[in-house]
Amino acid sequence: MEINALKYSYHLLLFGKESKLPYPFYNLKYLESPARINFHFKYPLPIRKLISAVLRAYLKIRSYKAVLSITNLKKWNEAQLMKAQPNIIILHGIMHLPWVCNAVSKLNVPLILNFHEYYPLEFEDNEHWVKTIKPLYDDILKKYSSKASSFFVVCNSIIKSYENIGITNQILIRNSKPYYELKPTQNSEDNIRMIHHGICNASRRIDLTIECMKHLPKNFFLDLMLIPDSIVYPKLRELAKNDPRINFLAPVPTNDIPVFINAYDLGIFLLPPLNFNYLNALPNKLFEFIQARLAIVVSPNPEMKDLVEKYQLGVVSKDYSAEEFAKAILLASKNIDFYKRKSDEAARIINDSEEQKKILREVDRLCAV
Repeated sequence: MEINALKYSYHLLLFGKESKLPYPFYNLKYLESPARINFHFKYPLPIRKLISAVLRAYLKIRSYKAVLSITNLKKWNEAQLMKAQPNIIILHGIMHLPWVCNAVSKLNVPLILNFHEYYPLEFEDNEHWVKTIKPLYDDILKKYSSKASSFFVVCNSIIKSYENIGITNQILIRNSKPYYELKPTQNSEDNIRMIHHGICNASRRIDLTIECMKHLPKNFFLDLMLIPDSIVYPKLRELAKNDPRINFLAPVPTNDIPVFINAYDLGIFLLPPLNFNYLNALPNKLFEFIQARLAIVVSPNPEMKDLVEKYQLGVVSKDYSAEEFAKAILLASKNIDFYKRKSDEAARIINDSEEQKKILREVDRLCAV
């Protein structure tokens, strides 16, 4: 979204770990960084445990600079950033914040932080994360967040949480999608086709979505378009193997998702609130459901609930159980065409055009354009 917002007004240097641009453009340049905070995940388990033990030892004595030196190759990154001489820096996440702030001070340029999560509680349900990474995140925010000129934040609940720890100058930038010229597809009353797509993560509890099929009539069909992993994905396939109504699809490119899922009836997302960020989730897939002109069924996470109910996009389940979610699906199936029309109306309002304007306006302000 930031690329689309700024590409006609600024020359952009994209700095990260993915070397492939999403699309070519004359004033985009990509600089690939070798830095990865999770760099050791590709190694065998004994080596991963050894590296984690070393990191924990550093964290126990609160030697955060040492950890960042190991994980971020900060000297290389900072040198490249200094060489680029940017007029403004937009940073996603907080792990790179210490060395970026050092570069910001040397360059004397404004910094915008793009917060996708409430980082102090990002994986609060994971005891290992709470003991190791949380103290690091807390320390980084305490020491360096004041160096930022402003913050892009994905939803109002997270904005309020950052305000509670003294972070202001926040701008709501939702993960809205570009506007797609699509129309609602005609619902078949014989079969109800449902789609869930996204990452394959144990904490997402996709098994509950599979379980809800036990409570639905035979004419309900579920397609799961997941990014496979080596642990959770096989377990989900095993769980669903005896139900021929459940199908696993290969993922399509992100920009193709609304077009691909346009043929479905219901976009569904059940997300138990295992941590703060899950409770307050306002995910990409919800905006993709809208652009695909689907009827929508979600669990009662407050941000999703508010959006679905405000625009009459579908049904919100009473709780996070498979049984109640199935009841919400049945209720939504009685008015699919109505909800699809509402999604069509919302797609013209809830797209990234307004978010892009806010991004460009803030960058112009900070650059005094």
